[in-house]
Amino acid sequence: MVDESGTSSSKSLKQRKRAVTKREVNAMMERPFRSALSAVTVGASQGVEVLAEPTQVAQERCDYGTRRFGSMEPK
Repeated sequence: MVDESGTSSSKSLKQRKRAVTKREVNAMMERPFRSALSAVTVGASQGVEVLAEPTQVAQERCDYGTRRFGSMEPK
């Protein structure tokens, strides 16, 4: 088979084949492709809050990205 040759073009072919398969499965199961988050949970164990308004969800996602990746140092 072409997939087993190990060349860069066969690797690209494998990736495209995998992506097509994922799209087909999602379509059959009627799952939306890369849907946006509709709600997020924030807080600690006792002070948990669910944010469902789109602007609040977007703001929390931005804040989380800053908290999570803001202190990373380049290698």
